Amino acid sequence: MPIKGVSDIRRLPRLGKVRLGIKETSTKTGNPYPKAVDYFVCDDRVKAIYGEKPKELKILFPIDEEPQQWLRCYSFTRGLICKGDGETAMMLVDKETGALANRNSKETELKEVSCAPNDCPAYRDKQ
Repeated sequence: MPIKGVSDIRRLPRLGKVRLGIKETSTKTGNPYPKAVDYFVCDDRVKAIYGEKPKELKILFPIDEEPQQWLRCYSFTRGLICKGDGETAMMLVDKETGALANRNSKETELKEVSCAPNDCPAYRDKQ
């Protein structure tokens, strides 16, 4: 018996996998290990179209809605603390200091602020 709401969802079949490396065998231990290569390791059907060692593949994600991408800043203790689109952002700020909330912030509020990634210290620090 199928699971209602799960089994009736239609999915595209997987026709193969694309990998970023090959398996090599260690000369010391004899165990296999992955080795990176500068081309995609593909199924024979893909090789027939793109060649034996393709460095580029054209792909399409079959979804109905447009994917969403956001600039995000995370904290170890608070999780997501800022989410922006490059123009405006919703930031969790410390009410006392007005700065980005951290683990020492006692009272916080969600505030809409301007979002400029090139001027943002959290973005520059790769948070």
